[in-house]
Amino acid sequence: MDQSHLLDLFTDRLLRGGYRWALFKLTLATSAYSAFLNNTAVVAS
Repeated sequence: MDQSHLLDLFTDRLLRGGYRWALFKLTLATSAYSAFLNNTAVVAS
């Protein structure tokens, strides 16, 4: 995982730009990931 080119590419794109823009994108990605994981348990059961 430390040498994953895909992970480096993803984090570079996510954190590009100003501080507020990067924080917004990070918050948006975290919210989408959290919503997907929270919904997956309900749908799977």
